[in-house]
Amino acid sequence: MKKIHIDKSLQLDLPLFFLFGTLLSFSGRTFSEAQSNLFSADNMIRMVCLPTALLIMIILMLKCDVKRFCIPKEFGWLLAFWAGGLFSFFHCSWLSYALVKWVEYFTILFGGLYIVMVDRRRPGFGEHAFFLMRGYLRFLIGSVLLGIVLSPSKAFYTGNDEFSAIKNAVLPFILGGWIIPISSTSVGMIASILLFMDVVELDCSHFSLRSILNILVLAVCVIFSQSRTAILGFAVVLSIYLIVFYRNSLGKFVIFCLGTLVLLFASSQIYKFLLRGQNLEMLGSLSGRTEWWGYAWRFFRDSGWYCKTFGNGFAAGEKVIAVQSNQAMYTLDSEYFAILISNGLYGLFFYVLFWISAFQKAFRRLRTNIQYRKQTIQILGIFVIILVRTVTVTTLAVHTYYLLIMVFSVAALHCTNKYNRK
Repeated sequence: MKKIHIDKSLQLDLPLFFLFGTLLSFSGRTFSEAQSNLFSADNMIRMVCLPTALLIMIILMLKCDVKRFCIPKEFGWLLAFWAGGLFSFFHCSWLSYALVKWVEYFTILFGGLYIVMVDRRRPGFGEHAFFLMRGYLRFLIGSVLLGIVLSPSKAFYTGNDEFSAIKNAVLPFILGGWIIPISSTSVGMIASILLFMDVVELDCSHFSLRSILNILVLAVCVIFSQSRTAILGFAVVLSIYLIVFYRNSLGKFVIFCLGTLVLLFASSQIYKFLLRGQNLEMLGSLSGRTEWWGYAWRFFRDSGWYCKTFGNGFAAGEKVIAVQSNQAMYTLDSEYFAILISNGLYGLFFYVLFWISAFQKAFRRLRTNIQYRKQTIQILGIFVIILVRTVTVTTLAVHTYYLLIMVFSVAALHCTNKYNRK
């Protein structure tokens, strides 16, 4: 994909780079460290980028003469989800954290509205922003690859002690990022999103050595990260793409035959790989998640009507309850239980409406706007991969890579005109 050229693009891009900066950190913090010191050098980049991005977006929207502030339905549901967070503050035991996350969330949502509004004044900006987001994801994966070169021992996690299950896995290590701290799960998810986009890109253009190398490197990242949600999400979306969108009948037949052969001769090895050194009992409990979810459900069930409706603190309620449930993590590892605890039934209702309207918008655009077919298929793939992730990991209910990816993708669905290529 070639870069998009629009008037004053560098100036208009500036707040987008600051939005990317809100997700950059060069060291991690534990739950107890975050509780004792909400603002520290570890998250200084985020704290600087957040207000800067918001201020620049407001100034540029005024300069672009955006007079009519129209909110797409998809963002409307997320704004309703966010606004309900105010009511969750009344029963929040970690109010400062909830307030910071509430402001962060709004900044990302406002970034999506900024893209849509500027695109209406300068057609092509929505797709340009989507292109920049893709470049940002490549930058993150690039930092992971650089980490392998500089210090393989830091990049390949092998477990903290002799009881670590990963040491008994087919691959006795998992790939993570250490220059920019990125968990193995996120490495796998980001790589799977880029991998699917590159597969669609390759199918819609001419083969090149560079595109093949990109696909191979990303596939290795997905495998070495050993993120089962990433592998499952990619497998699901690739299957849908090959069945529904791939038009080469001979290619379909060849891929089907190769897939069948792999399953016949390597199914046991694939199964052992996916077990990741765990036994069937541990796998059946989704690495202990079902016990955490049971605790969260009992907590929700026994809560008063107000907490059931509005939750226990925007993004904060989940973390407090998660530590009580597993004494090790600060997440319930499920988007839906996280929302029930933090945002209540009110938040869950608007969250589900967002997903429904996002898919509706993508399918409608696929039917009515053929010039965006490739990009829309890529965005649908992103939706599916992220949706798979929401089952076992908190994903869009907080300020994450995936919220930013989703917001930029939804904004791209509202592009007004095809951009000009050189």
